[in-house]
Amino acid sequence: MNQDKEFYSVKELCSEYAMSQSTVYSMIRAGKIRAVKIGRCRKIPKADFLQMLYQQL
Repeated sequence: MNQDKEFYSVKELCSEYAMSQSTVYSMIRAGKIRAVKIGRCRKIPKADFLQMLYQQL
């Protein structure tokens, strides 16, 4: 049973797209990608990240 995730954690995003954590946090601070803070963890909506990624191409 493989469910599509709606959110990525920063760690998942880094491993999936070969990015460093500092790059992801910089993109969040710059407002390039949206992140939701849940407790101590930041979650990035998958749809928002993919939209930003495709706009960069």
